[in-house]
Amino acid sequence: MTVKHRKLHRYIWFAFAFLLPLGWLAAIWVIPETIWQTPVHLGQPPQLTNLLQSKESGDFVINLRQDSTEQLKQIEIFIKKPQVNPSTVVILETIDSIKGNKEQLLGMLGSRGVWRFNLDSLTINHPDFKVRLEDNIQHLTLRSITFKH
Repeated sequence: MTVKHRKLHRYIWFAFAFLLPLGWLAAIWVIPETIWQTPVHLGQPPQLTNLLQSKESGDFVINLRQDSTEQLKQIEIFIKKPQVNPSTVVILETIDSIKGNKEQLLGMLGSRGVWRFNLDSLTINHPDFKVRLEDNIQHLTLRSITFKH
C-alpha cells in the first residue's frame, strides 16, 4: 500500500467511524410506532342467528345456520378435540338427480375450534346437500354428512 492509499484508507475509516453511528441512530428513528400487518388467515364470518339442523359425527358437530332474512346460510363446524389429520378440507356436494352432483370446496379446517363457511346463492336454494370432510394428503374421506330440507 502506498502512502497515498494509506491516507485514503485512514480518511475512509474516519468517515465510517462518524457515519455508522449516525446510520444506526437514523435506523432507530425511522422505526414506525404502529406496525401494520395483514392477517394470514382471514377472519371468520359472524355466526348466523337461526340454527336449522345440527348433526354430530365423531369429533365433529356440524350445524346448518340461517340468518333472520332467510337469504344467507352457513355451515358451522365444531371440532371437539384436536384432529389427527392436519390437511382436512371441507367439500360441499349438492345432490341433484337431474343435473348431477356438483362439488364445491369450502375451505380447510384447523386442528381445533369453530369454523364457519358461508354458502353461495345456488347452494342456499338447493334442497339436499352433503358435507364431506376429506384428508387431501392421505386421500381419505373422514366424514360425510347429508343435510335434507
